[in-house]
Amino acid sequence: MTPDQWGLSPSTPLGSVLTRLDRGGDEQSFPEPTVFLSVVVRTRGTRRTLADTLTCLAAQTCDDFEVLLFVDTEHDDDEAAARAQVEPYDHVFRARVHVRRLRSNNRVTPLNAAIDVAAGRWFAVVDDDDLVTADWVERFRDGATDEGTIVRSRGVEQHVRRADGVSDVEPTTGFQLPYAATFDLLDHMLVNQSPIHTLAFPTRAFRALGIRFDPELPVYEDLDVILRSAQWCGVHDTGAITAIYRRWDDAEASIHAYTAEQWAATKAKVLDRLDARPLLLPPGNATRLVTLLADVERLRTADVALEAMERSRVWRATKPVRVALADRRVRRVLGTARRVIGSVARRHRGRTPDAP
Repeated sequence: MTPDQWGLSPSTPLGSVLTRLDRGGDEQSFPEPTVFLSVVVRTRGTRRTLADTLTCLAAQTCDDFEVLLFVDTEHDDDEAAARAQVEPYDHVFRARVHVRRLRSNNRVTPLNAAIDVAAGRWFAVVDDDDLVTADWVERFRDGATDEGTIVRSRGVEQHVRRADGVSDVEPTTGFQLPYAATFDLLDHMLVNQSPIHTLAFPTRAFRALGIRFDPELPVYEDLDVILRSAQWCGVHDTGAITAIYRRWDDAEASIHAYTAEQWAATKAKVLDRLDARPLLLPPGNATRLVTLLADVERLRTADVALEAMERSRVWRATKPVRVALADRRVRRVLGTARRVIGSVARRHRGRTPDAP
C-alpha cells in the first residue's frame, strides 16, 4: 500500500518505509522456484582454489540446489579454465552447475544478476576461495522454516597464504571462531559478524523489496545488504558451524587491494545510508538501547568528574609525586623498600619477649 492510503506523508517515518516498499516490486518477470537454494559462485576463472569450492558443493548431503557460476572476465581463456574445473565432476553435479560469462569487472554484478535469474527460493553466495561443510545446504534448508527470513549459520576463520606445492594454499593458523553465535543488528553495525557464505537470503523477498547489492561500493557490499535486509526480513540462527572463511595473509584478498582510508570511507557511506532512513530494530532492542545510553551517560559523568579533578589544586600540586611514582626505577626502589620493611616486621613479630 502507498503512504497516502494510510493517510501519511512520504516524509513521515512510516510513510518513508511504505514508499520504499511500494517501489520495491516491479513488472519484471522472474523464474519460478524449482529448488531450495541457488548457490552463487563468483570467480574470474584464474584461481585454482575454485576446485576446492566446487568439491565442497559436490559433496553436499542435500542436493536441492543449483550452482550459478559467474565468470567475470574479458579473457576467453579464463572462462575456459573455469569451465574446465567443472568437468571432472560426475554428470549429476555438472547438470546443476550453470556457467555464465560476465564482463563487468565488478564484484557486485554477479550477485545482482543471480537475484534476477535464481531458481532457488533462497540464494547464498560463495566466493571461489571459500569452503563449506558437507551439510551446508542441509542446515540452511532445515533452518528455512519462515518464508522470507534470512537463514544464518556460523563460520570459522583460518589465515592462509599462497603456496607452491601440492596445494595452492597453506594454512598459517588453526581454525578460529571470531564470529558471534547469534545475529545482532547493532553489533553488525560495528563489525560484520557474518561472512557472506554463512547466510541464505530469501530470493522472493529481495525481488519484492527491491534489495540489491550496490555496484558503487568497492568493499562492504555484503555488510550493506546485510544491514538493510535484516531489518525487513529478520534473521534465523541455526547455530551450526558450516563455513570456513579464508583470511589471506598475502595480497590475494580484497582487504589488501584498498587502503585503510578507503575501507573507513566506505563503511561511513554504509552507515550514512542507514542514517538516511528509519531504522527498524528487532524486538528487545529498546531495553538494550536504554542500557547503552545509560552506560554512555555514566561514562560522561565520570569524564566530567575526572576533568574537574585534573583542574584541582591538589592534582596539580601532586603532579611531581605522580611523575616520580610512574618512573620504573622509583617503583623498583619502593618495591625493594617494601620487601625489606616486610621482612623486618616479620622477624620482629617472631621474637620472644625478654623475661622480666
